[in-house]
Amino acid sequence: MNIGITGLFTGNDPVAGWGVARCLRAHHGQCHRLVGLAYGPLESGLYENGLLDKAFQIPFPEQDPEGFVRRLGQIMENTGLAAVIPNLDTDVPCFADKAAVLEQMGISTLLPAKAVLESVRKDRLAGLGPDHCGGFAFPRTTVVARSDMQGLKKIALPCIVKHPLRGARRADSADELRFRVKALLDEGNEAAVIQEIVEGEEFSVGALAGRTGQALSLVMLKKMLTAGNGTTWMGICVEDRGLERHVGDLIRDVGWKGPIDVEVIRREKDGRYYLIEINPRFPGWVSFCAQVGVNLPAMLIDLLAGQAVAPQSASAGEVFVRRAIDIVTDINTFGMMALTGEMDNE
Repeated sequence: MNIGITGLFTGNDPVAGWGVARCLRAHHGQCHRLVGLAYGPLESGLYENGLLDKAFQIPFPEQDPEGFVRRLGQIMENTGLAAVIPNLDTDVPCFADKAAVLEQMGISTLLPAKAVLESVRKDRLAGLGPDHCGGFAFPRTTVVARSDMQGLKKIALPCIVKHPLRGARRADSADELRFRVKALLDEGNEAAVIQEIVEGEEFSVGALAGRTGQALSLVMLKKMLTAGNGTTWMGICVEDRGLERHVGDLIRDVGWKGPIDVEVIRREKDGRYYLIEINPRFPGWVSFCAQVGVNLPAMLIDLLAGQAVAPQSASAGEVFVRRAIDIVTDINTFGMMALTGEMDNE
C-alpha cells in the first residue's frame, strides 16, 4: 500500500508524522511505500535517510481546498496513493471534511465526523454533556474574544492560555495573560481559550478507535518532562485501569474514529481525572508506542486494508526521552523539494 503522511516537522515542537513513518517502517519494513505530504520544504523529517520513498508539497487545505484535492489526485496518479494519515491539529479537520471525496478517488482515511471534531475543540470541550465525556471532570474554562479583554481582570492566576486548535502557554501574571491572549487574537483567531491549572499528575494517552467507536488499543504515558508549550519530552509508560476505562468510555461516548491523543491530569487532592484536551491525531511521541508493543499506526493501516486487528498491550515501566537530532541532506535534494515540490528517494 502507498501511504501518505503529513506532519513531518521534528524541531522544538515535533509533530507525529515522523513517528508515524518510523512505526510503519519498523513494522512493515519496505512492504509499503511511504509518501511524505509536506506543506513546505523545511519539514525536517523529509530528509531522514531511508524513511520516505517519495515526497510532495501540497497546498494547505484550509487555504485552497480545491487545489488540495487536485494535488492529491495528481499524487495518486503518480504513486498509486491509497491511504493518508494526517498528523496536524489543523489539517485533520480538512481531511475529515474531504473524506468522502478522497474515498471516491480511492484514498482511504479513518477520521471522526466533522461534527465530532467540532465538539472537542479546545473552546468547546468543556461543553460536552455528562453523557459524552467518559466520566471525566473539566477544568474551569473561559473563551475570550477581543471584545472581552476587560474581563481578563477576573481570571484567576496562574492559568493556561490556549489556541482553539493547537498550542498552550502558561500565564503567571495579569500582564503575561493579556500579552498571550492579545498575541493569539492578533494572529486572526476569533478567541483564546483560558483554562484553570489543575494540580496533579499529567498523562497523555495515545489510542486508535475503530470504525464503530471502540478503543482498539491505547498507550498511557505519565509525563515526566514537558516543554514550555506543553509538548512531552520525557515520560513513562504506565498501567492505570481507571484512566483506561475513562478514555475508552470517552471514545465510545463521542463516537470517535481513528487516531486520538487525550491529555489528562489526575488531580492530586482527590485522584479525580480531568480532561484537559483532545487532539485528533496520534501523539507526538507515537514512535514510543511501537517500542512498548503497541504499534498504533501499523494497526491503522491494517484496519484500512480490511484486515482483522487484534488488541495490543503496552509494557508498563518503559521510559521515553526525546532528543534533538541533526538530519543531513545535500543541497540538490533540498533544492529539488523547494523548486519542484517533489522528491524521489527510490
